[in-house]
Amino acid sequence: MKRVVLFVVFACLSISLAFPKYIGDVNDDGSITIADVTQLVNIILGKTTSYNKKLADVNEDGSITIADVTQLVNIILGKVEPKELVEQDTLFIYYANGSATYDLPSAWAEDVTVSISGGNVSVTNNNATTEYVTALSGTCDNGSFTYTGTFKTTLVLKGLTLTNPSGAAIDIQCGKRISLELAEGSVNTIADGTSGSQKAALYCKGHLEISKGGTLTVSGKKKHAISAKEYIEVKKTTGRITINESASDGIHCGQYFQMNGGNIFISGVAGDGIQAEITSDATDEMNGQMIIKGGTIGIDLQGNDVAGLKCDSLMTLSGGNITVISTGDDVKALKTDGDITMKDGTINVTQSGSYLVTSSMVDDEVVYDASYTTALKAGGNITIEGGSITVDNTADGGRGLNADGNINIEGGTLNIEANGNGGILETSGSEQTPTKTYKVFVALPTSSGGGFQPGGGGSNVWRNVYLYDSSDNLITQLTQSTSISVNGQTKTFYYYDFGQATTGTYYFKSDNYTSGGGYPGGGGSGTTYTIRTSNFNLNLSGTDVYYVIGGSYSTSSGTRTYSITDQTSTYSGGSTATEEGDTYKAFCLKSDGDITISDGTLTLSHSGLSSKGLKADGKLQIDGGTVTDTPAGGYIVVESAPTYCTAFKCQDFVGNGGETTITATGPASRGISADGTLIINDGSYDITLSGDGSTHTGNGETEGIGSRGLTSDGNMTLAGGTITINSTAAGGKGMKVGKSTMASSLIIGNASTNNGPTLTISTSGNYLSKSGSGMEESYIGSTKAVKCMGAITVNGGNISLNTQKEGAEGLESKSTITFNGGTFESSTYDDAINAASTITFNNGNVWAHASNNDAIDSNSRSGVNGIVINGGVVIGSATNSPEEAFDCDNANFIVNGGVVIGTGGSQGGGGGGQSSGGTPTSASQAFATVSSVSLTSGYYISIKNQSGEVLASYKMPRANSSATILVSHPQFTNNGSATVVYNSTSISGGSNSLWNGVYTTGATPSGGTSRSVTTTTK
Repeated sequence: MKRVVLFVVFACLSISLAFPKYIGDVNDDGSITIADVTQLVNIILGKTTSYNKKLADVNEDGSITIADVTQLVNIILGKVEPKELVEQDTLFIYYANGSATYDLPSAWAEDVTVSISGGNVSVTNNNATTEYVTALSGTCDNGSFTYTGTFKTTLVLKGLTLTNPSGAAIDIQCGKRISLELAEGSVNTIADGTSGSQKAALYCKGHLEISKGGTLTVSGKKKHAISAKEYIEVKKTTGRITINESASDGIHCGQYFQMNGGNIFISGVAGDGIQAEITSDATDEMNGQMIIKGGTIGIDLQGNDVAGLKCDSLMTLSGGNITVISTGDDVKALKTDGDITMKDGTINVTQSGSYLVTSSMVDDEVVYDASYTTALKAGGNITIEGGSITVDNTADGGRGLNADGNINIEGGTLNIEANGNGGILETSGSEQTPTKTYKVFVALPTSSGGGFQPGGGGSNVWRNVYLYDSSDNLITQLTQSTSISVNGQTKTFYYYDFGQATTGTYYFKSDNYTSGGGYPGGGGSGTTYTIRTSNFNLNLSGTDVYYVIGGSYSTSSGTRTYSITDQTSTYSGGSTATEEGDTYKAFCLKSDGDITISDGTLTLSHSGLSSKGLKADGKLQIDGGTVTDTPAGGYIVVESAPTYCTAFKCQDFVGNGGETTITATGPASRGISADGTLIINDGSYDITLSGDGSTHTGNGETEGIGSRGLTSDGNMTLAGGTITINSTAAGGKGMKVGKSTMASSLIIGNASTNNGPTLTISTSGNYLSKSGSGMEESYIGSTKAVKCMGAITVNGGNISLNTQKEGAEGLESKSTITFNGGTFESSTYDDAINAASTITFNNGNVWAHASNNDAIDSNSRSGVNGIVINGGVVIGSATNSPEEAFDCDNANFIVNGGVVIGTGGSQGGGGGGQSSGGTPTSASQAFATVSSVSLTSGYYISIKNQSGEVLASYKMPRANSSATILVSHPQFTNNGSATVVYNSTSISGGSNSLWNGVYTTGATPSGGTSRSVTTTTK
């Protein structure tokens, strides 16, 4: 009844329309009435097959459904205005039920031909001067659309679902500009099949421009999903493009790819996500480039040796949001053979997997080359001017940014984690394929009867070792062994190669053990035990697994079951290779050229063996910005040469500004390391070292392997800046300059201005090993503040050195040390200042205190200058006899000027040596000594001229029960008089304080003992 009433109402409603036609006039009678509703219902029910599709598609969504009836009713009721039907501007193709129909504007009849065979539609445009528009809609699972022409055209997808099992779903054979519009609100899906010779499910011979806000989903089962012979441009108005399957690249084009906006999501591809190839015509505009200006790109890669975004020339990023996730080996998130320039936008990359190794023959030798999973890889330079880059790369040897040229960071925010393993390259795989091994390794216990040789005698519990599965079936006896070295510690592993991927539950077993006899046949009469480990779950799928049997065990029913732990993360990759090229390691930023940072914020993290934060084969220069790095990996020993986990590694380093913070926790890890020169002119450098080192024996020599804050094989110059190094690591050193084969020099401060850095170094870790005793003590890996294999020159700056453990010296040179200016304070356990040759003081303020050795120690040979004081303020405090404030063995100790106060043992160690009690061998400036005095820690020593004026005061840092005090001052005269006041409880007044408790003028001592002395030259 309600239906009758409704139609009665409709019967009273109608809209009379004059020419032109309006959408909704389904029966084409010039008015929109209930009769059009009836006609539309008949069309939907299939009762009417002859009609004008453009008039019947009332809501213009590309299909005729009940939604069109609703829209038509709203027009009749006056709720919606009818739209004029614009004739003669679009060729409509309709797909349905395995067939297709078309509606061709009459004006096009002479130029455009349409042929249809089932669901396969072919359109040919013979007009070379007019752009036509073709709209596709409907559904067909065995059809296609082919367009041929010589002039640009527009193709509109208006709700199209089209699959061609034997060719491209859409094949545009026109070498001009093709505009592909995704009609607003439309949902479009196209796919090809696995047969045919098509290049893509959607192929364009010309250049393809995509726009409008609909959606498009493409599956490329034969090759690419979308491909254009020339460029592809995605406009700002584009909705969403989804590639869910591709036998090769998701999107592939020649000339260039440009994205201005829209959304692209790619997964399930066997090739690259989006690739732009260079064309054969070098004059083509932006040839081989990729330009990302806006929009969102999401790519999920699972294949090996593929890339997310890839081009042959310049890659420019000035906006947009890019996310790439990869799990395969040797995957590049963004890759180009040219340069990468990023001005704005956001990049987020998450990667796992490993590297790939290829081999080739060079001069009749097999040469292996590894290629690594990388977030940004450029065959040229990488320049970051702005934007944000976040990388989480856990692939073996994985990299964040890697350039064959230079890397320039001029702005932006970079958060790079490269936490993949480092180690020894596996080169046993076949050529052009990833190396996959399936070995299980086991190390036997070193206690409770461990430490054996298979087949050996004795009473060791673990002897021959066997592998069993959980069903107690013997797999094999392990007879092959290898030594694995990690962080200088070597462990023997026995191993078995399954040869293929393996999973299951297993345990290791040894021969039965008889207490008393020690081993079968040993003649013992004690209890016999079965020796085995607890079960473990083995999963070998391309990565070797390392187990270590513990020394503890439980006993039950005649079986000793030993604990076992998986230590793959520790020993994987830790081995011995034949050359440096055989190692792999992770890098946050890696450049074959230079790295320059002028601005921006970099946060770096890496934990693999020998990994690096910033690695430049050329120069690394920091002019500004903020860099934070946390090296946490260990080192690898290659041919007796360790390669370390390092924050910054380069040929030459130049620091001109910025803020650098390095927190190194890995064993023997390094802060900034240069194979050549290291120069710091300005900037802030805060380096913390906590990873203990160890000793390593190679080529018959044992050496210490320890952490370093700053290290250079060549010369080091610290002209300015603020440098703070704090090491708690065993064997750690603040700074190391030069090698045993390179007498490289260290210069601190500017000679022309006497300005310099604020340098603070503290080491509190222990030495690594010690031999001998007394004067014959020898330390390996002592925790020194500064060690230089060549000459040291201090021209200026504020320098503070502190060490706390045996063998730990402050400033050590294997050549000479010269002070020309600055303020220098060294408080150490061992020598505060030590040189193999002459130590010269020309100017500056020097405070040297050694709590258990000499303050200032020159090891010059007899008859040459050991210590020469020409000017400045020089204060030295040594421990009790036989140590001295100034020790130069049998070399010359010369005082020509300056303010000098020295306290040490009453017996000299030479130099001024045994016979003269530590006094100068030559002095053009008068001096005096006070012998056999007891000094109290925290009390003061003051010197006065013959008029009683206080010339200088010095607070004793330690007690000395039998000290010699040496003093010299420019106001002293030959055969003059002076006063030395010691053990003063305090001082008052005074000015020109150099350090806490050191004054050069006007301080008045309170109390203490006064000793009159005669000053003399010599």
